[in-house]
Amino acid sequence: MRPIKTGLDSLRRRLNWSSALGLVYLALTLTPAHAQYTPEEAQARAAGYPITVHGPRQMPLAGGATLMIPKGFIYCDSACNRVVRGAKGVSSDDQILLIADDGNWNSIVKFVEGGHVRDSDAIVPEQILPHLIAADERGNVIARARGLPEGHTLAWALTPRYDVETRRLEWSAMRDYAGLREANHVVVILGRSGYFTFETRSDTSLDEKRAKLAPILAGFKIAPGHRYEDFRPGDKVAPYGILGFMGVR
Repeated sequence: MRPIKTGLDSLRRRLNWSSALGLVYLALTLTPAHAQYTPEEAQARAAGYPITVHGPRQMPLAGGATLMIPKGFIYCDSACNRVVRGAKGVSSDDQILLIADDGNWNSIVKFVEGGHVRDSDAIVPEQILPHLIAADERGNVIARARGLPEGHTLAWALTPRYDVETRRLEWSAMRDYAGLREANHVVVILGRSGYFTFETRSDTSLDEKRAKLAPILAGFKIAPGHRYEDFRPGDKVAPYGILGFMGVR
């Protein structure tokens, strides 16, 4: 199969990230709405080529989940994510990137198979914030090692809230990145064996971040057998509860 060079470098320019594009890559757009990769896509992924898919298209995720990519958004797989954002800015090989067609919004999506997370923790925002601030330094050790800007939490932009019906934890913290201040918006969704995170750090207002993410979350599904309520005795249990996502261990 001969890879087809397409506009992935223009995505990188629009998102204002710098990276040497030392790859030939394959982009596939507007293919049939199956929650699986086509044979051509699977072959490209096996060869290590980055893949981008334009919505509408249903895509598979780890952890027994699928995600309907709406029209106007682009799915950028883990290899594509490393090209667009640069290897230094990607902390996990299984992170994918969702991008709005206009390049003004993006969200990092990943699944962590760390075990079943208890959701009985009491959420008291004023008690959690100091832990979130203290967790910055642990993250900044990694940032400095990678030559990336350090981040510092300043205050809540949206206090944390947990919806027991959807198993979703959401919060937003105002952060400073080398003088650039923005609201870092996070949604965590619990599954049977781990959790999914959607982290939006684009240069838009919090309302815009949440509005763009809403149709994506609406298209997120976890298959029976992988849902939080499908937990069974003997399953791996995480050593922390939902407060652990905000630095409380």
